[in-house]
Amino acid sequence: MGIVLKESSSLPKVRTLATGIGDAALSTAQQGIYHQLKIEEYEKNYQDYNPHGAFARYYEKHAGKEGSGGKMDSQLVQHVGFHHHNLILEPPPGQFDIIFCRNVTIYFDTNAKLKLLEKFHEHLHEGGYLIIGFYNALVPLIDKSKYKFTDMDAKIFQKI
Repeated sequence: MGIVLKESSSLPKVRTLATGIGDAALSTAQQGIYHQLKIEEYEKNYQDYNPHGAFARYYEKHAGKEGSGGKMDSQLVQHVGFHHHNLILEPPPGQFDIIFCRNVTIYFDTNAKLKLLEKFHEHLHEGGYLIIGFYNALVPLIDKSKYKFTDMDAKIFQKI
């Protein structure tokens, strides 16, 4: 997302919040370090987005205890606020234009998923977007009276 924002000249205008319950994962994300398999996946995604661009200019090779990978350019990470947050027990910290929920709900039962979708709806601006991960299995639970299905393949929904 940081690359898209940078290439569209939007990076300085956007505030991004990344949350999680695991301090180790938040620390790794804050450092911008990704395993080599993720770097390869992101390279492919980047080429789909910008076939004439060079993804390699956005990271440097990195070797750590988890194996080899890449460390993202600090400009892509420094605009992000990283916060410990429990999606189930705590309300979202503010109002948002876009909420990305990337595959965390695979660990939740149906009641928890429904509560989370309600929280997202309450904290998403009118016309804002909810983008969910492939494995979240939230699509059947999304209320069509609250969201317009914008792109089913990418799992993008717009708040009505």
